[in-house]
Amino acid sequence: MFNYETIIVLRPQVSDEEAKKITDAIGDFIKKEGGEVISAELPGRRKLSYEINDNREGFEVFIKLKANPQLPAKLSNYFKLHESVMRSMIVKSKELKKTAVKKPVVKK
Repeated sequence: MFNYETIIVLRPQVSDEEAKKITDAIGDFIKKEGGEVISAELPGRRKLSYEINDNREGFEVFIKLKANPQLPAKLSNYFKLHESVMRSMIVKSKELKKTAVKKPVVKK
């Protein structure tokens, strides 16, 4: 399983309760497809840097998940079919592991 991060921009007309329901539905879809939701954040409405479908604002949702390599394509299709989603992006992220830092040996 790989680590992924996704950002979703929902229509500005979506209320806080609807955004929570949409996020829960996305989490259920991920679990149904064999993935695991690590965290889900709803920062709320933000002013967009550029217009999307004549909207200057959008409701942002960030989700971190673990999934098999086939799930991002299925999740992308799920977002395309959902009417409240204006934009989405899924990226593979690296898990940072704590390792001992070795000092380089400097010869004089």
